[in-house]
Amino acid sequence: MKMFRKRIAIPLIVFSTLFGTSSVIAMDLISIDDVSHFTIENMYDLGVPEQDKVEAHSYCLLIGGGFDVQGTVDDLNEKIASGDPDIKGILEAMREYGCLKSAPEKAKPESKTENALFYYSRGNGNAKTRDYSGAIADYNKAIEINPRYAEAYNNRGLAKHKLKDYDGAISDFSKAIEINPRYGDAYTNRGLAKDKLGDKKGATVDYNKAVEILRQGIGMQ
Repeated sequence: MKMFRKRIAIPLIVFSTLFGTSSVIAMDLISIDDVSHFTIENMYDLGVPEQDKVEAHSYCLLIGGGFDVQGTVDDLNEKIASGDPDIKGILEAMREYGCLKSAPEKAKPESKTENALFYYSRGNGNAKTRDYSGAIADYNKAIEINPRYAEAYNNRGLAKHKLKDYDGAISDFSKAIEINPRYGDAYTNRGLAKDKLGDKKGATVDYNKAVEILRQGIGMQ
């Protein structure tokens, strides 16, 4: 199953879980705007990284080269949301290298309770460590704050699938599709859940829809 990244999936994809710890660190999440100024030309100025800045250096290379910039931002936000002890140093080094406009150091704990992305990212971290119940609790909070959060429904469905709650998973995938009818991953994931319940016909319909969305997305008719 495919999840967390906004990419189209095709049938027979297995779970790709990104489930960290649930401790809170008082830091703001970052957005793609915080790194979009850094280009491939800037990469040549980075040089060889110091030993304690290798991870930050790698993130900067990914951003400068345009290699899944949004995915890189998502990874950083998961570290922030999970309370990764190394994240502050990573962000400070990225700021020194010039690939991050400003490190999110200012504490704004009051904003966390209103930030659906924070709970979504922390849910992904919980899922990565196979704490699926904890992930579901965070996705619940993200959906409570933003009832139109298709990705949170999709990922909650994946966590439910892991707990063998296939009916609950199908309900969440269906809600994600209702919000975004072009959500190919959700069709694939719903098809896999239907397969588990023995609904081969329904699963095939969903797989075919996922392939149709994929073909349209890459210009194939």
